[in-house]
Amino acid sequence: MKAKEPVRLREKPLANGNKSLYLDIYKDGKRTYEFLKLYLIPGKDRITLAKNKATLEAAKVIQAQRIIDVQTGKAGITKGQNILFTDYYNKVAAPEGSVSKGYSSIASISLKWWTKCYGDKVKIKSIDKKMIINFGRYLESQGIKGTTINIYLNFFRKVFSRAVRARIIISNPMQELEKGDLPKANYKERDFLTIEEVQKLIDTPYDIEIVKQMYLFCCFTGLRHSDVAALKWSDIHDNMIHITMQKTKTAIHIPLSENAKHWIPKERTSEKVFDTDLELRYIGQHLFKWTKSAGITKHITFHTSRHTFATLMLTYGADLYTVSKLLGHTNIATTQIYTKVIDKKKEEGGKAAND
Repeated sequence: MKAKEPVRLREKPLANGNKSLYLDIYKDGKRTYEFLKLYLIPGKDRITLAKNKATLEAAKVIQAQRIIDVQTGKAGITKGQNILFTDYYNKVAAPEGSVSKGYSSIASISLKWWTKCYGDKVKIKSIDKKMIINFGRYLESQGIKGTTINIYLNFFRKVFSRAVRARIIISNPMQELEKGDLPKANYKERDFLTIEEVQKLIDTPYDIEIVKQMYLFCCFTGLRHSDVAALKWSDIHDNMIHITMQKTKTAIHIPLSENAKHWIPKERTSEKVFDTDLELRYIGQHLFKWTKSAGITKHITFHTSRHTFATLMLTYGADLYTVSKLLGHTNIATTQIYTKVIDKKKEEGGKAAND
């Protein structure tokens, strides 16, 4: 009987017509997959054929390396033989001091749900696609929505990717998931203000001026409350804001429009631009009173200013990539949610006009 090849090079057709190359690795009765992030592209012209040939050769080199690894016991499985997933997760997902408190808190909650489902003695090498799917279903059974489940699992994706690079495991089980394996993300519609509603707020006075200044400043810059609350005068120069975002630790550079500059306090009372001790929850209460007096019935939170900035930029012609950079998004798919909101509003407006 012919022995199974330990490492086979396979192709996975993608929706865009490309083929993703991956390795099907069989060792000690266990099958794992390693997606190479190499792609064959459709086409029969000379340039395409040459490019695909080079891609295949690169994939075969990796395949040969993995065969040697498997045969000599160096495929990473033995390295991660006794490493507990919880231990490695705590080391990699959100190391203390490296990320914001909010990010670290979500990472911790995600791991707590995992231990409720599987305990804390699971070895990282034993986690496979089926366990990930079952974990997603467990979270759903606990009343957790699809969007939150996807946020939690982003931490797992990061941990497994790091483990692959460290040669602790051969492949990332998250990459083996198919569409429909996990609960669908239920992105709720994002409230935002139209330009007419922003003008209503500008025209409506409010006795706590700093609230009005901060909120409208964010409508024209896209900053989160945490960033505008920490904004210093030294962060503003050359008509631009230069900061590292509190939430994501991403450096951003935002040009100051005339509208944004109008809401910067005229006097410097401290090193911070917006000198206030008001907590976010109290600012929210003031926003409710102010927007109500302006005749706006939408549910407005401080974060709505960020949604307003994004939708206004896209509505008036800014491209998706530019808006994504201004918002500090690390994934352009996050920004695309705003285009869907705009398209839906246009569709609703068209229907109303035809009624």
